[in-house]
Amino acid sequence: MSKLEKLILLFIENKPKNEVTITEIMKLTYLFEYFYYQTYGESYTEIDFIRYHYGPYSPVVNKKIDDLTEKSYLDFGVSITPYGNQRYHYSKKQNKTFDLEIEDNVIYIVDYITQKSNLLSFEKLLDWAYSTPPMEKIIELESGDENSCNGRRLDMDINKGTKKFTIEEIKEAGSRIDRSSKGSNEDYYSHILSIQKEMEPLRRRAIDCLER
Repeated sequence: MSKLEKLILLFIENKPKNEVTITEIMKLTYLFEYFYYQTYGESYTEIDFIRYHYGPYSPVVNKKIDDLTEKSYLDFGVSITPYGNQRYHYSKKQNKTFDLEIEDNVIYIVDYITQKSNLLSFEKLLDWAYSTPPMEKIIELESGDENSCNGRRLDMDINKGTKKFTIEEIKEAGSRIDRSSKGSNEDYYSHILSIQKEMEPLRRRAIDCLER
């Protein structure tokens, strides 16, 4: 299973009712890639996002969702919005278990994004994606002399002067995490707490990036 497929499944597992719309998963994946790139200086999934009608978009995300549905990892459904439009949504297949084996630092970023997004309306989630520096740059270009920038690749390297943690700092934090055994429930929660403490600088950096 690819990194992107695992990331999509992890987001869905962390959403209420284990269900998302195609637009939601697109924006969640984009937000993850932005924060990951700002921390590590590289893409986690090695995909590009472009400016599209409704914000950041990648056809690869669409393809992977279709693949996961065909592999029976996801259920697919269609609902009708109050405006009479169709809305496509995906949910975790009942009685299907995932053995994702995702790195702790990836889980931490996903957890931060899902906890925040679960408190946001659909419109506020879109606003969050639009407020990131790569999208702000595109909107700035569109408000000037340029016409629509639909199809233009989003530059994940753009930031607002936030401190970039070095890869060495992150590796040092990760090296202190004991992965030898899950142990008891107490050990597990202690392990999770230690991860949160180690990755606290990333949480602060993400918040700083959003508030600037």
